[in-house]
Amino acid sequence: MNWKITCLFYISVLLVYSNIAYTQDTMALPNYLPHAHAHNDYAKERPTLTAALAIGVGSIEIDVFGTRRGLLVAHTAIELPWAKTLEIRYFEPLEAILQKQNGQWFDNPTQRLIFMIDIKGNSTIAYTQLRALCQKYAPLITTYYAQQDSIAYGKIDIVLSGHKPIELLQSDSIQYMTIDGSQAAIGKNNRFYPRVSMPYSSVLQWRGRGELPADQRLRLEQIIAQAHQNNQKVRLWAMPNNEKVWRTLLDMELDWLNIDKLRKYSLFYKKKFKD
Repeated sequence: MNWKITCLFYISVLLVYSNIAYTQDTMALPNYLPHAHAHNDYAKERPTLTAALAIGVGSIEIDVFGTRRGLLVAHTAIELPWAKTLEIRYFEPLEAILQKQNGQWFDNPTQRLIFMIDIKGNSTIAYTQLRALCQKYAPLITTYYAQQDSIAYGKIDIVLSGHKPIELLQSDSIQYMTIDGSQAAIGKNNRFYPRVSMPYSSVLQWRGRGELPADQRLRLEQIIAQAHQNNQKVRLWAMPNNEKVWRTLLDMELDWLNIDKLRKYSLFYKKKFKD
């Protein structure tokens, strides 16, 4: 087999693999993968949404900018000229998948998907555009009605990070979003701040070599205990992506781990908790 035939063979295999594993028509309901927060999943090579769902990830981070062209998905302003809107990248395919899968994301029909929307740039513009998008796709979105103090659960929970429009959201009578709080939000309203996040380095300096030092372990245990006492979840970001760190943090009951190596984490988790 010469090199041209070999290249064509591998290209055809890749095309077949993409069409089978990542199209909305053929994607099977994945097993829910607990504790995995997909950091900047939109930047991965595979199609954004289906790649995350195919592996069962429950929390996805999406960076957005509010612009004249709409709410664009991008990590930096440099990317904006070729960036696509949040609706095209996520909401439209989400709705299509739901219709084809009887309104279900995961093998567990009660499990909701979390979108952590990280607002870059002007938070007022981004909030206004995101709220309008949530209104358009209202049946999908978990919604809080402030006047009735009631919640209607959808298929997606939206949590805001980055430039957080806290006052705008608090004053809204219909709230489609919550806030990803800092460590200072522990103990505050757990409906408004369901999750608190902090950089790994602010709590731990351990990178997975040797055992976790006792003083660092105690520090994280106290944070987790305080948050859980108030029914809040804890997430660490910018953390080492290795199995020893993952295992240690899961054993300590950390709720969300920022994961860059999703497939590696999936294999690790299934091995750790296999029957």
